[in-house]
Amino acid sequence: MQSSRICIYFANTGGGHKSAAKAIAAGIRTLVKKEPAWPRVRITQLSIAEHTHPINKYLIDFYNYLARHRTTWIKYFYKAIHVVQPDNEMFYGLYRTYLHSLLKTDQPNLIVLVHPMLPSCITYALEELKLQSATKVAVVITDPNENLWRGWGANKVDLIVAPNYLVRDRLLSWQIAPDKIKVLGMPINPKFIASPSISRSRFLTKLGLAPDLLTVCINASWAGNTHWLNTYKALAKCNRKLQVIFLSGNNQDLHDLVVAAAKDTNIPTAVLEFNNKMPELMNAVDLMVTKAGGLTTYEALARRLPLVLDNTIPPMPQEAPTMQMMADAKVAKILNSPEDIIEIVEKLPFPRSKDAPLPTSYDLNLTDHSIFDIAQSLLALTAKEIKPSESLRQAA
Repeated sequence: MQSSRICIYFANTGGGHKSAAKAIAAGIRTLVKKEPAWPRVRITQLSIAEHTHPINKYLIDFYNYLARHRTTWIKYFYKAIHVVQPDNEMFYGLYRTYLHSLLKTDQPNLIVLVHPMLPSCITYALEELKLQSATKVAVVITDPNENLWRGWGANKVDLIVAPNYLVRDRLLSWQIAPDKIKVLGMPINPKFIASPSISRSRFLTKLGLAPDLLTVCINASWAGNTHWLNTYKALAKCNRKLQVIFLSGNNQDLHDLVVAAAKDTNIPTAVLEFNNKMPELMNAVDLMVTKAGGLTTYEALARRLPLVLDNTIPPMPQEAPTMQMMADAKVAKILNSPEDIIEIVEKLPFPRSKDAPLPTSYDLNLTDHSIFDIAQSLLALTAKEIKPSESLRQAA
């Protein structure tokens, strides 16, 4: 059987889009391996926006600068983007030359997009190259609330995967055809629902930490904003004995500040940069303090990891509703000031339960099999006549 070429395109604004691309690729490969009826696939994952034109690269670098140093300004960036609308045909000129070359080289049967600035430009390029009939386009949304970026809503794609009904309703308000939308959940990597590849004890021991001590992870996300240092220092006021894994992201200054602060707090601390072992890390810790990013929070919930979401500085516009949604569903607590962490940690059950059922929530739409539902729908675009015989819930 002839193989299908699947290209998953994203942009490096934060780490979530790349993580989503990896999750989708893993989900597709899992299904294809377990279901002989599916055609063989060749999958490419590529960050493309920053390679298109210097203006696009500048916008991406500027966004990441704001995320690292001026998070509270992102609301202005968010508003400006929606006024300028860089997903319209005029801005397509910034993408045109690169996309023509890319699509002629890759010749994909299916394009999967996990970044809101790409869908319209991709469909423009396919139309100009007269490839729209040969190449299907799907969008997988990673913003789990109604404040999602407008660029996700592209009318000319073949499929839009929405994480929940809040997002579906917003897409419908943008006049997206209902038959193009499927509510399938978030693209959570299968690794987050599988048994960890390394035990908690071994993971912590390798970091020089105690395997039987309450462990708090402060996740400063991909960018690594320095305000997280205040929450870390507040942990020193806890009466409970604890240790910390601090993820400083892609910010060397924050990394160095935390290393220095650890000497003053006397809290056993492992300071790590952006980490690619998150399924194992989330299994090893007892609490994660992080921002309300869509994918990271859903990954933590898949690991049954208690969450504290940061509200010590105003969150990004697309993340504020996620924070409230999770607090309302009682799957996360909100940190309004660094000192709030003290009471949360003091009352935290330890050891935590790792086999509890996911809470039922219409808004969150939490499932353990969403990535396989997504993968099946994507594969169906390349081979609609194939009906897999195996249950997706057995794919993991």
